[in-house]
Amino acid sequence: MTFAEPERLALALRELIERRAALQAALRSALQEALTDAERADIQRVLDHMAQEKASLEQRLEALLKQPGTGGTG
Repeated sequence: MTFAEPERLALALRELIERRAALQAALRSALQEALTDAERADIQRVLDHMAQEKASLEQRLEALLKQPGTGGTG
């Protein structure tokens, strides 16, 4: 791994987290629409899964930022 690679990975993770947040906002908005109970349940399951994945991505980002050369404390 090159010196700049952890920084690129951190930037990519941040961008992914931001894009997923926008998708989550759109899905939450869809919950307000006239949907069937089954559709609402499906969207809620997706949102719950995305919340779990977000936590994992944030942990990865935190670990990456702690590595030497990424401005972290590692």
